[in-house]
Amino acid sequence: MHANLKSIDMNSILSKGIIATLSFLLASCSVNVTPKCLEETTSAKVTDSPTNQIMKKLMVWITVDSKDGMRDKVIEILDEPFGNTFTENQNGCERLERSLDNQNHNRLFLTELWSSKEDWDTYFENGTKLRDENGFNKRLGELLKEDGIQIIFSDINKLPL
Repeated sequence: MHANLKSIDMNSILSKGIIATLSFLLASCSVNVTPKCLEETTSAKVTDSPTNQIMKKLMVWITVDSKDGMRDKVIEILDEPFGNTFTENQNGCERLERSLDNQNHNRLFLTELWSSKEDWDTYFENGTKLRDENGFNKRLGELLKEDGIQIIFSDINKLPL
């Protein structure tokens, strides 16, 4: 499987009070977070044979580092209606998984599968605005370390079943 990876530094986003959603979460920011590897089209590519049909999808890998002892409170916020449920219900979000780091009890991971980069961009823009307006991002941000969210994007190629 071929995947191009690009790490996004969220310091400037967090310092402006915008939390890159845990995918869940968030939504748009004044910083361009489009990695070069995602500038290509993400629409399905069809070859002559159905067995050679390849669909490009977007994986979003999010690492969340809470302040000491705050991981459970972060999980509570992510379980609110404007957290993971909001993300899962967005057009193009095919899957959202949350897992806990067994070695670092202040860290959790979010893994999202999106139909396209365009769907994620729309979600991120709309979600950030809504979460800023309703205070979700502020409450979440208060529980995170200074560099508490790291996001990695990757293109994946998936052969249909």
